[in-house]
Amino acid sequence: MAATANSWKLDSGKFKIKWFNKAANTVISTGVMVELVSGLLVEATTTAGAADTPIVGLYAGPSIKTTSSNYATAEKLPVYVPVDPTALYQGIVDTGTLVTTSEGLSYDISATNGVTQSTTTNNAVLCARFVTAALGLFTINSLGAPR
Repeated sequence: MAATANSWKLDSGKFKIKWFNKAANTVISTGVMVELVSGLLVEATTTAGAADTPIVGLYAGPSIKTTSSNYATAEKLPVYVPVDPTALYQGIVDTGTLVTTSEGLSYDISATNGVTQSTTTNNAVLCARFVTAALGLFTINSLGAPR
């Protein structure tokens, strides 16, 4: 199944599940890249990849909404963490257009958890393979989780 807006997919390589703490009253959608902020799991946004907000992987659990029974609960959540740094994730480019020469270039995570080519402040992900103008295969540059 191809990735859709605000959604990432595992593509290839080895991954394992690791558990990370989420603060109470935190919304996290299924299939989003997640980062650690002050040691707690949140959906990755434009700050992802900075030294103090590393990406840890792809959230593997069900969506947590404000109406979810566990929304107000501080708990551990499952994340697909790459076992090796060459593991690939399918990601949507929601700002910009991928071309074959995008391969090997680093980009930031957008405000909607896609890839943005308009900024390279944190270089959170690396385009490993061009798929279409809006879809690429990416590795995490700023991996913050121990393998």
